[in-house]
Amino acid sequence: MEQLKNQFQLEVSKKFRRFDFHPVQRKLYSYDLSEPPKLLKRFLGIADVVIQPESKEEVYEILKIAKKYRMPVIPRGSATSAYGGVLPYKGGIVVDFTRLNDFEVDEDKKLLISGAGVVWWDVQKELVKRGLSLRVYPTSAPSSTVGGWIGQGGYGVGSLKYGSIAENVEWVEVVDFNGIGVKEPSKFVGLEGTTGLIVSAAIKLKDYDDDRALAFNVNIEDSIKLMSKSKAHTAFFYNDKYVELLKETRSLKIDDGNILLLTFESVSNTVSDGDEEVGELLWQDRFYPFRMRKISNLICVEVVLPIQKLIDFSKKIEKLPFIVMFSKTDALILILLTVQGEVKYSTWLQTMKLIKIAEKYNGKVYSPGLWFSYKSDKLLSNFEVLRSYKREVDEYNLLNPGKIFPFGPIHRLIKLADLVVR
Repeated sequence: MEQLKNQFQLEVSKKFRRFDFHPVQRKLYSYDLSEPPKLLKRFLGIADVVIQPESKEEVYEILKIAKKYRMPVIPRGSATSAYGGVLPYKGGIVVDFTRLNDFEVDEDKKLLISGAGVVWWDVQKELVKRGLSLRVYPTSAPSSTVGGWIGQGGYGVGSLKYGSIAENVEWVEVVDFNGIGVKEPSKFVGLEGTTGLIVSAAIKLKDYDDDRALAFNVNIEDSIKLMSKSKAHTAFFYNDKYVELLKETRSLKIDDGNILLLTFESVSNTVSDGDEEVGELLWQDRFYPFRMRKISNLICVEVVLPIQKLIDFSKKIEKLPFIVMFSKTDALILILLTVQGEVKYSTWLQTMKLIKIAEKYNGKVYSPGLWFSYKSDKLLSNFEVLRSYKREVDEYNLLNPGKIFPFGPIHRLIKLADLVVR
């Protein structure tokens, strides 16, 4: 076994310029924003090596070595999620994509051709100089990468008008054990690298226009009515408890009560009676919901449900701080739980209880990742098709194992806990 390990390390050191076997680095790359209880931590592995490929060809070389030594491969961007999608559940090779950071713009077709390691907000600033803009971007845009968000999937700023990231990706370039190729995105967006490693993507753009944000002190029922009649590209609803938290942690000068934030692409599209000053304050602070995840005494629970079910669901969580981000048809709700001291299994049971309540209103957890992959067959309508494709391209289950497609004791344990939650 020791001889095989030495052989593996020697081969990595010969083929790549940027790699790290140091225990500290390996441990740093074995975490994300999630904070599981000790009971679950014992099942998590540590990365065997971290490699930063500098080209898609190097990514393919990584997969060749992984197959040779039967090593799991875990893709990683900025690790801005909290679903365990980048955790080396069974150890293996963590592939840090941050050096695949080149991009080009096809201005005629309004397409961004971007490497997986490009940071969303960095590219947005460059696009604005050319009179263009991203149609959608995540609330973690200042740090999250193109490959990371496409790999996880989901909604972001702009989703009210333009939909999810899946609806804004023209094609993806993927590396799997068979080689490198451009693919139709449906088998890769939101699959967390389990069906192939995304090295680049073509993303739809729009013409740039100055955003105008307006705030309204309205309840959630009136928010939905106002939003549905507007031509806004982005809508956030902050409940009164969340507004209290904002005022406390961000020192924002805003009134108490519920707030709807609508953001428009041009002045001509706006409604007339909103508060522009508060709207601009909240719009400039739109990345803060993501930063909430980094506050040590807060646990964030994210669920998605149809907009028509939101009013009933909101009554079940009205005593908790929450924020809603709207897409064309769905509402993404981020609920905050205060934790005193270390995260315990009972805290996780509380988060699972909130997810179960959402499920009663046709809702679901935002992303399967590692922690909720046992729900994937219910979250993904084409799960069996995807599982069949996974087996076809990854016969040894080396591509980010345990994510989306569950296996092992950690999933059985979480599923058992789910069964006892009422």
